[in-house]
Amino acid sequence: MTITVSTAQARFSPLSVFLSCLFENILSEGQDEKVSSLACRLQNRLLVPGDQQPPAPGRIGACHALKDAQSSVPPSLTSLSDAFFALEPFLTWTPRPKVGPNASSNWANGHANATMVGVDGLEKRSDAIIGVSLLERNVRYPDHHHPPEEAYLLLTSGCFKNEQTSWNEIRAGQTFYNRPHTMHAMASGVHPLIAFWLLDPNTSAF
Repeated sequence: MTITVSTAQARFSPLSVFLSCLFENILSEGQDEKVSSLACRLQNRLLVPGDQQPPAPGRIGACHALKDAQSSVPPSLTSLSDAFFALEPFLTWTPRPKVGPNASSNWANGHANATMVGVDGLEKRSDAIIGVSLLERNVRYPDHHHPPEEAYLLLTSGCFKNEQTSWNEIRAGQTFYNRPHTMHAMASGVHPLIAFWLLDPNTSAF
């Protein structure tokens, strides 16, 4: 598939629709204030589209779980789900390049990540990172950390932890926040996990 845009400043339509739905849900009433603050910053930066020169799309083995995951999305997230699955065929899915501690034995072949916005994304830019992680059923992601602060929005339910919290079940439509450099992890249960993540490269420390 190829992406066609009319001008250098136009945003690829499926990406534009997805971002609108993503921010609408992540900025909805009742979400964590730290998550909302991060999302507002990125939303403002994204008012001006970046370079639309994506890498070649492609799936890896864990992507077979996408259909199963889609069937477990609650009706309240139908618009976001539809927008994501319309965008998904254009994504470049890859495994995490580094193994971390405490990963489940099925993690290596049971996960996939893709970037929508960022240096390696559909929209190339250095001031915002937005992507998605997919975990097959009963997969535990390794403990890991990174300089930017991060917020997750879940399309399907899963479990999350970081240095400040023990494992918590996070339902579809809810968010989870990580401070910069905070060790954290996620895990799927009886259904595959789809989690969208937003990172602000400008917040590497507090």
